Amino acid sequence: MRLDTALHDAIEGYNEREAALATRLCYGVTQNHRLIDLELKKHIKKTQPQVLDILRLAVYQLWFLDRIPRRALTDEAVRLCKKTAPHAAGMVNAVLRQLPEEPPGTDDLAVKYSMTPWFYDRMSALLPPEELEPFFQSCNAIPPVYFQPEGIVADPAARRVIDFLGPRPGMRVWDTCAAPGGKTAMIASAMRNEGYLLATDKSEKKLPMIKTGFADVKQADASSFLPDELFDAVLCDVPCSGFGVLRKKPDIRYRTEVSHFPAMQLAILRNAAKAVKPGGRLVYSTCTLLPEENEGVVKELEGVTFECMETLWPHRRQACAGGEDTDGFFIAAARRD
Repeated sequence: MRLDTALHDAIEGYNEREAALATRLCYGVTQNHRLIDLELKKHIKKTQPQVLDILRLAVYQLWFLDRIPRRALTDEAVRLCKKTAPHAAGMVNAVLRQLPEEPPGTDDLAVKYSMTPWFYDRMSALLPPEELEPFFQSCNAIPPVYFQPEGIVADPAARRVIDFLGPRPGMRVWDTCAAPGGKTAMIASAMRNEGYLLATDKSEKKLPMIKTGFADVKQADASSFLPDELFDAVLCDVPCSGFGVLRKKPDIRYRTEVSHFPAMQLAILRNAAKAVKPGGRLVYSTCTLLPEENEGVVKELEGVTFECMETLWPHRRQACAGGEDTDGFFIAAARRD
């Protein structure tokens, strides 16, 4: 189960303040998992998983939440431990009193920002050395909240995707992988609810997330489903490894298997391209930064020339996004001959 899904279920019924704190703690521990565990290994050899989680929560609060005094977080950790593993309460108390006030200094950026060696190596190959630490810092940052003109909470990178697509009133538009529906809503707004907007998604259980009343919402696999008529614009915002949105989905950093994504992405893109009428617009986008899922996919599409491609990096302020820092995104647009 994904972290955001498990967290959503766990905090159901919490008030807004409790939910915000639980989310910050859960995401913070996940973002700093390697760094925290490296320090804990200096003090304990082996303990129960639930005790280790209590310690991780306490260490995260000590190092990254300045407003919580050590004594208070230690008392709370001991109280929790007495509920789940009373025999370990003394050890928890002793460990938390010995820890340094701040994270230990290290020149190893993979440890400092809790990145897997695999991901660190990939980013090292893609970014200049001076940009590595700013990038990893951005991956552990609290993401800003942006409201688009439609009142939708969406990152400027998502708005940029819609700018590439260029929906207008009266057009026929297909959003092929529409859930959770944020881009669908922005498309509908740009069309002023005039024309025809088809929103499909492979997952039937995600369809209720697409809340715009204007769109014709259908369950369909975009790699094989073809509508009866052609479209002025088709958006392929495809499933991907998600490495551009680590600040929002911190558990993705521990993903090591991504080889299955390009074939799935190319299948969707090839099929969707068939639905674009001559002169129409085809847009491909991902929220990852891996070339094999981005440039590597679009270059394999025969018969279509992509006129423009853009990679948005979360540590750079993007001129194309009004000078804002954005999620990591790749966007490519083509006009059908």
